[in-house]
Amino acid sequence: MVDPLKKKLKPISSLQEVRGVQLPAGLSFVQLIVTGPPGAGKTYYINKIHGWPNEGYLDLTRKNWWKDRALTYRPREVHLGLPFSGYTEALTVFDKEWLEAPEPPQLEPERIKIPPVSNHIFQTNWRHRYVFEFLLPPAKTIFKRRQARSSEGYFPVDENLTMEIVEQQLTIYRQVVLHLHHQKMQVYVRKSLDKPPLYIAEKEDVGKPGWLSGHPFPRPSLATIDGWKWLLLRKLPINWFTVTDDWQRITKESRIAYDGKPLELRLGKQVLRFYPEIPLGIRKKNLKKNWLITDPSTFGSHLCGFARLRVGETAMIGRDNRKYKAIFNFPKNVGKRHVNISNERGDLIITPLDDQRPVEIIRFEDNDRKARIEARRYDALMHLKKLYGGPVEILPTAQAIATLTTVNRILEKEPYRPRDNSGLPGGLIE
Repeated sequence: MVDPLKKKLKPISSLQEVRGVQLPAGLSFVQLIVTGPPGAGKTYYINKIHGWPNEGYLDLTRKNWWKDRALTYRPREVHLGLPFSGYTEALTVFDKEWLEAPEPPQLEPERIKIPPVSNHIFQTNWRHRYVFEFLLPPAKTIFKRRQARSSEGYFPVDENLTMEIVEQQLTIYRQVVLHLHHQKMQVYVRKSLDKPPLYIAEKEDVGKPGWLSGHPFPRPSLATIDGWKWLLLRKLPINWFTVTDDWQRITKESRIAYDGKPLELRLGKQVLRFYPEIPLGIRKKNLKKNWLITDPSTFGSHLCGFARLRVGETAMIGRDNRKYKAIFNFPKNVGKRHVNISNERGDLIITPLDDQRPVEIIRFEDNDRKARIEARRYDALMHLKKLYGGPVEILPTAQAIATLTTVNRILEKEPYRPRDNSGLPGGLIE
C-alpha cells in the first residue's frame, strides 16, 4: 500500500529525555496524547513514562472533541474514532463494521473537526494544548506483536488477523496524522521507542514547527506598548513595510498593508507579480482579499500559469515547492526555500528564508487592469456566442446539472487524465 508519509519524515533534533524516552524539547509532558493502530505499543509506552493508565476513546468527528473528558488526564493513550465513506458515525479501525466491510473503508478527512485558532489571553488555545504522538512502527513489527499476544486470549481485536489488515490500519493512521499536520495541529511520528521521534517535512511546508525546538521567541518588554499587546492579546509587534516605486530589499519578516494595488517581487532573476483578485460578478462587500501570483513574462497570453494565495494561507516559494516550480519554471538563482508569504486578511507577510538570496519588492502600476479584465471576459462571451452560432442563455437548473453530469461521465474515461493514488481521474494533461 502507498505510504503517504514516504520521504516526508525527518528526525527531531532538539530533544529531552523523560524516563528513558526521547521527546521533543518543545513538548510539555502534560501535553502528550499517544495514539496509533492496535499493536503499536501504546500501553507499554504510557506505562514506561508513567502516564495516565487505561486507554481513552476520542471521536474526531464530534464537535468540540478537544474538550472531551478523556483528555483531562495526560499523558495518556487514545483510540481514534474516524470518519469513513458510507458511515455516518465514526469508527475505529478495529470495529466490526470496519473489519468486515467488503472493501476497505475510505477515510474522509474533511469530516474531522479541527479546533479553532485562538491567541487571546482569555480564550483557550486548544490547538496548542495537546501534542499528538502517532506511534507507527513498521507493519511487520505490529503483525508479529499481535500474533504473539493473540495466544494470550486477552485481545479480541487480534482474531483472524492478517498482514493486509495491519497494513490497512497503519495506512489510515498515516493519513490521519498527515491531515492533522496540514491543519496546523501539533503532531509528530514515532516508529520505535529506541529511536528519535520524527516530524513531518513536506517540500511545500513553510518551515519546521516552532514548538518542536523549545527555543522561545523574543517577547517585547512590558515597559512598551508592544509588550502589553503581547501579554493581553498574544500579538507580537508588526514590522510594517512601505512599498515604493523603487526596488527595495526585504531582510526580515515584514508586513505590507493591503491597498488593492499590484506589486512585484524579485527572487534572484525571477520576477513574480502579485495582483489582488477581482472575481466575476461579486459585490465589493463580499470581496475576499485573495492574491493572484503571476509571471509577467507570460501573464495575459492565451495559456499562462498563476497561483492563488487565499486569505489565511501561507506559501513557501522556491524550487522545493513543486507546485510553484511547475507553474513558474524557476531558474537556479531562485533558492530551494527562498521566501515565505502569508495572506493575513489581505496584508502580505513576507519572510525571507535564505540569507544568500535576496528578496526585493516594488510597486507596480496597472491602472487599466479592471477595464482590461472586463473587456477580455466580454470578448470570451462573444467568442462562445460565435461558436454556438446563436444567443448565449442560462440553462434551466435541472438541464444544466444534467448536462454537467453527462460531461463529467465522459471525462472520467478521458485517456489524457492519469489516475491518482485513489484510482480516480486526475488533472487533464495537454
